[in-house]
Amino acid sequence: MTAVALRRAGAQHPEAGAAVVAAAAWLLLLLPVAGGETIRAAHAAVHQAAAVPADALGWLAMATAMMVPTALPVSRRLALTSLWWRRRRTIALFLASYLGVWALFGAAVLPLVALLDADAAALLPAVLAAAAAWELTRVKWRGVRACRLLDPLPPSGRAADRACCRTGVRYAVRCVVACWPLMLAMAVAGHTAVGLMLLLSALAVAEKRAPEPSRLAPYGAGVLVLAACAAAIVPPA
Repeated sequence: MTAVALRRAGAQHPEAGAAVVAAAAWLLLLLPVAGGETIRAAHAAVHQAAAVPADALGWLAMATAMMVPTALPVSRRLALTSLWWRRRRTIALFLASYLGVWALFGAAVLPLVALLDADAAALLPAVLAAAAAWELTRVKWRGVRACRLLDPLPPSGRAADRACCRTGVRYAVRCVVACWPLMLAMAVAGHTAVGLMLLLSALAVAEKRAPEPSRLAPYGAGVLVLAACAAAIVPPA
């Protein structure tokens, strides 16, 4: 691909940088699972030596890998309606605020999960079953639809920066309303449960991008019931 074609692609898809960040997060999460014995041993040693920072880093990587892909269409829309020279700044501020809310969610739930660590294998099927029930509620789908409502941003200056951050926070709060059971399940399963992570991430992306998202409710609930049954039989590693 020529330099001109790359610039053209970047102009048409300003969210590509965010997609690369999400892909890097996936690779980071895959290393302890698909890497060699040395990498797995080093990963375990880090968690033993500094459990809290390691868990926090794992959560942030997991939130980036799972939630940034759901926000790519919004990132693109915001960037395309911003001034040319502000596009990258707009996406960076929006996603930083967005992930900041998910970081706060992790800071709230990870200590609670740590208290129940001995019962995590028994807790995960229950959390997934609760997520299946949440799929059938009106609150869930109001949250998903609200994610598509965005206020226009000011053109430039500090007002535009503040608006980007406010939009990221508001969007994240709506996403938390819609997706909190999925992320709670991952807090229980841990960031090495890559198979479950892929399933829940795919479900979240499908729900955000479907033309009529509420029509996916019975299918999403069914997938989560099956995941709960599978977790009850074979708990994630």
